[in-house]
Amino acid sequence: MESSNFPPSPVNPRLVRVADNPIRVGLLRFLATRETLSPKEAVRHLDTGHRIALSQVLYHVGVLQRYGLVESAGPPDRDRGFFYRATAKGHDVMAAIGIPKEAAD
Repeated sequence: MESSNFPPSPVNPRLVRVADNPIRVGLLRFLATRETLSPKEAVRHLDTGHRIALSQVLYHVGVLQRYGLVESAGPPDRDRGFFYRATAKGHDVMAAIGIPKEAAD
């Protein structure tokens, strides 16, 4: 995402509250370092201090998708399932909650 000379647009406080969940923050952090994620991959990489079930990750990805912070990145992979990527709105929320955009792997 290219930076511009214009200040970032204000983020709706409701969207910031949507991201106020440790699993959702972990998903957004993961997306800050990668172009896409699959919920199956996210289960292995999320660090919340306890084991997270795939169903929990799927639920929270669904919440992020419902609010427009992530979107489908194409058809599902037979072995790894669906992939998601952050939207522009998702990147705005990441910036608003202090998640820096890092170089994608």
